[in-house]
Amino acid sequence: MDTNREELILKWLDGSLTEAEQQAFENLEDHQELMRISTTAKQFKAPSFNSDIEYKKLRQKLTNQSKARPLWQPLLAIASIVVVALAVYMNVFFDPLTTVETGFGQTQHIDLPNGSMVAINADSKLTYHSKKWGKERKLNLEGEAYFNVTKGNTFRVETTQGTVTVLGTEFNIIQRGDWFEVTCFEGLVQVATSKDTVKLPPQHSFKVLDGVVTKDTQFSKTADWLENQSRFSGMPYAYVIDELKRQYNVTIISKGIDITKVFTGAFTHDNLELALTTISQPMNLSFTIDGDQITLSPID
Repeated sequence: MDTNREELILKWLDGSLTEAEQQAFENLEDHQELMRISTTAKQFKAPSFNSDIEYKKLRQKLTNQSKARPLWQPLLAIASIVVVALAVYMNVFFDPLTTVETGFGQTQHIDLPNGSMVAINADSKLTYHSKKWGKERKLNLEGEAYFNVTKGNTFRVETTQGTVTVLGTEFNIIQRGDWFEVTCFEGLVQVATSKDTVKLPPQHSFKVLDGVVTKDTQFSKTADWLENQSRFSGMPYAYVIDELKRQYNVTIISKGIDITKVFTGAFTHDNLELALTTISQPMNLSFTIDGDQITLSPID
């Protein structure tokens, strides 16, 4: 502490400040804090007052404060302003994407902000802006998902191959490479691609595979994968193998197989050996299982 400051405080404690010294004391940087301490002290009664002892106590306290306050208090004030400003910015301007991903052999159900439900198949990714959801119900999908949409403003699902727009319905979307397929189970959905825009009533599907558009009638009441099976109609065998890998998280080695041949049929998701049997026998193939590695080979 400065010597002149010490003398002023000591005289203030003793009540012996001159008029000029009183003015100098009031100009001290921590004058207000000293006065608060004095006010607090007056609320307590003591048997006697020893200015030397009380001065030493006060001097120690003020010395500790003078070391910490000038450095940290302004920084803490600035930091508080920055934190508050950042919180306001994050809340008002920053809207991070909500992302839900599934790996091989995984599925997941999520509830969207307005009560709609999405079931996400294996090896798929769904993203949306939760804060904008009240004004714009829009998602991006990579993979496959089943949607049960509550009524409300327009609900839109965007993929790399096309956009599906609905007002309230149940439908399934597949977007895997060159395979894009939409099936409506309830209500009405609109599918827009670079080649066509169609409206699908219940139990109707729209498929684009390697650039070829197919429209079909479906008899299922829900997506097959929700009932633990994958079903194919005239699909290249390569897609069947890929889907089996997704559902069981296995590696498949194909030896001497024409994976461009089409396959019609289905396989279960809860019995690997049965699934392999159902996709290999119609194609005149055999299989071996070695841990999580599957080998498919033509039958001689």
